[in-house]
Amino acid sequence: MITNKSHNILLIASLCTSLSYGKEISVFGAGNLENSSPYGLSKAEKAVLKNNEKVDALSSKIDALELKLRSFESKQDDIKQKIEGIKSVYESDSQSMNDTKLDLKSTETKIEENKALLGFKIDENSKKIEELNKKLDSFIILQKKNNKLLEESNSKLLEVINKINADYVTKAQYDELVGFINKSLSEQSKSFTETSPKKADNLSLEKLPKETQSSDKKELKKEDKTDYKKLFVEATKNYQSNYISKALPMFEQLVENKYKLDESSFYLAEIKYRKKEYNEAIQSYKQSMIANDKADYIPTLLLHSAYSFEGINQKDNAINFYKTIIDVYPKTVEAKDAAKKLKEYEDATVEKKAEKKAEKSTKKTKKMTKDKKKK
Repeated sequence: MITNKSHNILLIASLCTSLSYGKEISVFGAGNLENSSPYGLSKAEKAVLKNNEKVDALSSKIDALELKLRSFESKQDDIKQKIEGIKSVYESDSQSMNDTKLDLKSTETKIEENKALLGFKIDENSKKIEELNKKLDSFIILQKKNNKLLEESNSKLLEVINKINADYVTKAQYDELVGFINKSLSEQSKSFTETSPKKADNLSLEKLPKETQSSDKKELKKEDKTDYKKLFVEATKNYQSNYISKALPMFEQLVENKYKLDESSFYLAEIKYRKKEYNEAIQSYKQSMIANDKADYIPTLLLHSAYSFEGINQKDNAINFYKTIIDVYPKTVEAKDAAKKLKEYEDATVEKKAEKKAEKSTKKTKKMTKDKKKK
């Protein structure tokens, strides 16, 4: 860089040249190099003057260059500041880009993890769906078999009920019917727990056993039905209040006039059952079931019918009824009671067999002892 020192050096050189070639200045100003218009100069003075002019020109140029240099340095500082600013922005952007890359990488990792987890769940759900489809197919096949079996059982039962409608049924015939019904119902699948056999559409209450009919009764008039409705309500209240003696004749009258024959017969049967008149109870239970075999009280009807058969020492019929309740109504309280009864029968049977075995063993031992004594 050119500085003021270089300018001073040029001035000193010029003075030295003047001194080496100069002579004393004239008193009249001749040879005065300081004059604006010097005259009377020697060759050496003229050379000095020329050198001074060159030095001044160079000094001016140097000053101009210094100005330009300062301007350049100022611009250079501005450029440096701008570069520093750009550098700072770049570093900030680089850090932001780096953070973005890290976030993107983390997101990609999570996506891969979720993709793997989702694939696992899809495979697991596909297996479950396949298993459910297999079970559904098996259930459909079983359902079809059960429907076919139920249709066959209903068809057979319908034939029997039609036969009941056409002819008078004796006690022996009814016992035979009970056995057939129990056998048919026990074959039905437990998946149809609340299904009851179809009731014959042409069921004629006029053809019920003679003991439940009244030949001399005329058809009720419409205005009399209201009275029987009140009578039924009163009879039901008496029964529920445990006024059995009052309820009995009322239900007998209702059954005789065929008013709500299913319920009236059931209540009448319950009264007979409580009075331990089991034969009559069985007949009324039968009449109630023929009138409506889909009533809510059918499980109770079957259970009390079984108890009634026990009461007249018909244990085989009782056992059949217990099995029917368990097969057709497995989720009811009556089914639990029926299961207990069957367990009692089974325990009693096992006990009897053990007693017979012990008795047989005792007889055999006694016989062997006698044979030894004879010898």
